[in-house]
Amino acid sequence: MTDELLIVEDDPGIRSGLVRALTNAGYACRPAPDAAAARAVVDPPGLVLLDLGLPDADGLDLARELHDRWPDVPIVMVTARAEEMDVVVGLDSGAIDYVTKPFRLAELLARIRAHLRRPAPAADAPALVGAGVIVDLGARIVRLDGEEISLRAKEFDLLVALMSNQGNVVTREDLMA
Repeated sequence: MTDELLIVEDDPGIRSGLVRALTNAGYACRPAPDAAAARAVVDPPGLVLLDLGLPDADGLDLARELHDRWPDVPIVMVTARAEEMDVVVGLDSGAIDYVTKPFRLAELLARIRAHLRRPAPAADAPALVGAGVIVDLGARIVRLDGEEISLRAKEFDLLVALMSNQGNVVTREDLMA
């Protein structure tokens, strides 16, 4: 993973403005005007800024693809879709954050800094095991009876919370915390 930011935005004005502002803030940027350009990126970026309204694909589908491909890369959706269900579906699609347009640049920069500050998972992190399920905490991979299964970020976190407390009742409040 690099410190480069992948900016997937079809509007040339917004895309160039983001590249200019983020470059001025010290980030290396790789602009992508559509899903095809984002899919062509080989090396995982440090963070993805993703617009949902793309001309060649649904941004939610692209978020799922990128999350499956690079599970440790934070995805921040930057979109005009502002309804509560849009936010919920966006976050459940693999995004770690959701920012609605028009956005405040200083706030977006602060969110990017916050997500990039989070430590990467340790390569030798332990695994949780139980009932045929193996959860590799470092790689964020789940296997059921030896077969890898794909989980979204929130699903993975919920499974870890439950498996970490095997045999105990876990309250809703504890899960929400």
